[in-house]
Amino acid sequence: MTHLSAAFNKGWAGDAIRRREVRELIRIMAAKRGTPHLIMGDFNSLAPGDAFQASALLRHIVQVDRRRQQNPAALVGQPHLDFVVPRPLRFLNPLLRAIPDSRLLCTLFDWAASLYAPRGCISLLRSAGYVDCFRLKNPHSDGFSCPSDAPAGRIDYIFASPELAQCLSTCTILAEGEGVRGEEASDHLPVVAEFGGMVGEKTVLKNEDVEEARI
Repeated sequence: MTHLSAAFNKGWAGDAIRRREVRELIRIMAAKRGTPHLIMGDFNSLAPGDAFQASALLRHIVQVDRRRQQNPAALVGQPHLDFVVPRPLRFLNPLLRAIPDSRLLCTLFDWAASLYAPRGCISLLRSAGYVDCFRLKNPHSDGFSCPSDAPAGRIDYIFASPELAQCLSTCTILAEGEGVRGEEASDHLPVVAEFGGMVGEKTVLKNEDVEEARI
């Protein structure tokens, strides 16, 4: 279980921090190579090829900002503009607050943010042979997990070693459970994976399916 650095207001420098963390994680887990194991948690990074509804996230952050001004204590832990916007660019905050009100600006913002969003640390895990469980079972689903009350991106993952990925049955994002909504439990939605059979007993998935999930 891991929680990589957020450091969103550091831009690509934040991605460099997360890549260093993942390299160290891979180094530590090298001792488990060849045995079934998982790496999971909040990676604070998008995966290559994944969608990102940046304008929806911005709308949520702007709304949080407005509520935060009225009652700062009630929104501790919630993202706000100064948390995600680098200090040198905070003069743009008034413009950012206006973007959600314009469909054209939202489209342009989504396009630009998708190009800008760092995705390097997830690429490192895939290159190391780890399989993205959700993407393997849901190749065409967004799987947005954060923020829980307005999901706009997928930054929470369960990665399986190749041996364990062969036994993966399902992997889903839960919006609620036991009568509790996801946003009531956390600012992230939970990712749940189920595995069936015994490792090495029977190949459940084709090798090409596993390879496709790494791309």
